[in-house]
Amino acid sequence: MERRSEARIPSRQLVWLTVFGANEIRCRASTIDISSRGMKLMVAWRFAEDAVVEIELGDMRYFGEICYCRPGPGGFIMGIEVTRVFTGLRDLAQLRCVREPLSKHADTTG
Repeated sequence: MERRSEARIPSRQLVWLTVFGANEIRCRASTIDISSRGMKLMVAWRFAEDAVVEIELGDMRYFGEICYCRPGPGGFIMGIEVTRVFTGLRDLAQLRCVREPLSKHADTTG
């Protein structure tokens, strides 16, 4: 019986995965499916459960924790519980590049 309250959307995209810890690791991974609160990835190595991760997918950044990392065909299948998502990062970077210095708009009269 399926216990998930949200649908998982099949996805096959290359992403950058950063696993934080004493030895930070950045590697390529492939998505298997995505939902609003989780993600399943195929990775080449086994990583520890509960490790904090960042997943870069286009101009989106997902942050979360590894729930499991099990042997799968050709590598390991990793389940991620997503805790934060940041979107529109390219737009934000462009705004930062064209923004005028604040001092041009500051009231210096007193």
